[in-house]
Amino acid sequence: MTAANTEGHEQTGAKGTAVSLFLFLLCRYLLCSGDRYTDFPISDEWVMFSTTISLVEQGTLCPPLDERYRGQEAKYGLGLSLAAVPLYLLSRALMPLLPEGTPPTAIAFPLACATNAILCAAIGALFLATAIRLGYSNRTALAGALMVGTTTILAAYSKSFFSEPLAALCLLGAVHALCALHPVHAFSFLRPAAALRAGLWLALAVLARPDNVAVVPVFFAALWLGTGRVGSKSAPPAETNPQATSSKPQADRYLCGFRLTTFFFAPLLLMAAFIVWT
Repeated sequence: MTAANTEGHEQTGAKGTAVSLFLFLLCRYLLCSGDRYTDFPISDEWVMFSTTISLVEQGTLCPPLDERYRGQEAKYGLGLSLAAVPLYLLSRALMPLLPEGTPPTAIAFPLACATNAILCAAIGALFLATAIRLGYSNRTALAGALMVGTTTILAAYSKSFFSEPLAALCLLGAVHALCALHPVHAFSFLRPAAALRAGLWLALAVLARPDNVAVVPVFFAALWLGTGRVGSKSAPPAETNPQATSSKPQADRYLCGFRLTTFFFAPLLLMAAFIVWT
């Protein structure tokens, strides 16, 4: 078996493990939800859930809130409210099956909370993929992902309607995209798609929680540090002209850095325009 076939087989096995882990964590979160879904949501959850209802029912992102919550929707991100739309539409389809007199929120809010169960399970699967991409064995990565998914606060957040799981998933997605900075994957980082994916994940993280804009400089610094590492590893062999040897790799490095910067910030700028527009 060639090295390419071996690598392809390992990648297929890692994907299968990630899918199995996702399904396991999702079943665990849903089965262990207890009676949380029958509780009346507290203010933060209710404001974001009301935004979902308003978007589907009225086509607006400004929900009609009472005086206790009016004006608070602006401080919450839109990410979770938008992510819950598919399950809310499913709850609308199931509402005619409910007994007469049952309030719509009896099924709508539980399904909305299941959004976070899906997101938390996805965090475990993405953690596994990130660890494998960093060079850890499948067994070590799986053990770490199981610990993250079963022994941390993820289990508590999986039955809530808070925006932290979505923000965590997006930040982890940006880390996974920038894992190409690792020496094992250094040459793959020359592809602008890696910077674009990182910027897209961060844009979604800002949409989930606007205060995540504070971590964008950290990821941007990692982007440039990785560009320098790629430039040093991809430098051409020594030439007879010393000036050409020292200047050309540096020029290529800066050109690569500016190109990746453009791809990195493009989704963030589009997301900023969308947030200002809404």
